[in-house]
Amino acid sequence: MSCFAATVLYDIGLRHDARAPVRFEVDGADQAAEFLTARQVAAGDVDRVWEANGPPHRT
Repeated sequence: MSCFAATVLYDIGLRHDARAPVRFEVDGADQAAEFLTARQVAAGDVDRVWEANGPPHRT
């Protein structure tokens, strides 16, 4: 479920009403988390979707 949701919701940050100074990855990850939380998806799954859609991890 998490992988599917992350894939489907990845580009949601590119919508026309995106938050301006926020990177599209962060805005999209936040929007995906809000969408899933509103549908009572488990917190751990929401976190995994946010991590998958959020900004790339730098090492």
